[in-house]
Amino acid sequence: MGGEIFLKLVETGCIEAVNKKDRLVADTYKMNPFIRSSMIKFAKEARFFDFDEKGNPTADFSNCHRACLVLNDSSQKLLRTGSRSDGSPLDHEKLQTIFNVNEPYPDFFKLEWFSKLKNVKVLYLGRWKNSASHHIEVESGEFLKGLRSMKFLRFFSLQGISRITKLPDSVCKLSSLRILDLRACHNLELLPDGIGLLKQLTHLDISECYLLEYIPKGIALLSELLVLKGFVVGDRISADSCTLGELLKLSKLRKLSIYTNVEDFPTDVEVSTIRQVKKLQKLTIVWGGGVDRHAKQLTKSTFSEGQHPAGCCHLRECKRFTRKLLKAATFKQGLRPEIPEEFKELEKLDLQCYPKMTAPSWLIPDKLAKLKKLYIRGGELQNLGQFKKNDKWKVEILRLKFLSNLKMDWNEIRASFPDLFYLEKFNCPKLTLFPCDENGLWLKPLNDR
Repeated sequence: MGGEIFLKLVETGCIEAVNKKDRLVADTYKMNPFIRSSMIKFAKEARFFDFDEKGNPTADFSNCHRACLVLNDSSQKLLRTGSRSDGSPLDHEKLQTIFNVNEPYPDFFKLEWFSKLKNVKVLYLGRWKNSASHHIEVESGEFLKGLRSMKFLRFFSLQGISRITKLPDSVCKLSSLRILDLRACHNLELLPDGIGLLKQLTHLDISECYLLEYIPKGIALLSELLVLKGFVVGDRISADSCTLGELLKLSKLRKLSIYTNVEDFPTDVEVSTIRQVKKLQKLTIVWGGGVDRHAKQLTKSTFSEGQHPAGCCHLRECKRFTRKLLKAATFKQGLRPEIPEEFKELEKLDLQCYPKMTAPSWLIPDKLAKLKKLYIRGGELQNLGQFKKNDKWKVEILRLKFLSNLKMDWNEIRASFPDLFYLEKFNCPKLTLFPCDENGLWLKPLNDR
């Protein structure tokens, strides 16, 4: 629904795409100043938001149901105190939306006051700007305990907020929640075990939360989940961690991103598991941390041949046991299911920081028959895989970035990707004879499409 409304705003000209360097797909949009002025006028008349004399939104919700957190805004005192300038109390239950425009310290709420916001539907405390320089932090997550009273909350964002190490159990009381945005909460270490109680959740973003070592099993209970970003696959497994195989319970899942520090991920078993996510259309895998590679380098440089540190054999046994657990979790109920040989519905594949020089065995056209977008960014990859000459990709959009070892010429690309009409190349010095412009872009001529 949200996507349809957004497209309608674009089609009617209310917002305009900002096409950076002639890129085909825009990720930034702007509003024409004249349209913005008209929208502010209409919003004032409809009491949708309160605006100051310069057209900037304020925190004053005495005449509307929405408040904006704005740095140095005098009206923000209304939220801090919970009362008007004359001392009369505000009706907390009127408030339906709180949106952080640019307040770097959004935890000024008193817990008692925060707990009274019983009818809030949208609580956006995190960062919305695409620049990471917009820093937001809280002193502690104590105020979040007040969430338990927000039974109607549907959208909750803490994106980019620092110093939140764990989510309180009160989050699990948000029975109406549809979207939980925790992206880039870099200090987040723990999700509540009861997260599976969020039965209405459709979108969960925990990407760029690099201190998360595992995901609770409760994730597999989110039967309405459509988008899961930041699922963690690591060597450390506990009885409470959700395995890749348990994601098969998410029958509606269509978008999945995975973060791993395991160099050998995904194994054949893990690839087979991902293929069984029947409605999966978009898959991102990010290799990060360099934990395994660093450990191997340390072992080689510190110990001479034939010597092993204490516990080295035990570590290998633990890793073997971990892999067995993963395999067992994949097929733990009933007979082994029929495993598809290809990704049936996958349309977009994004591989970031791929650690090996040879392409994964499953990165071949006949295993990815519906793939239209292929992004490979960073890593050690030297080629795009070995496949039969008659096998052709159906990919239309190809992005190759920061691949210093990838060696191909333009003729090879055109032969392998006959349907290609958009190519983006950046910092790939061994890709030769590519007819890209100064920005690294190539667009197929319109008369050839």
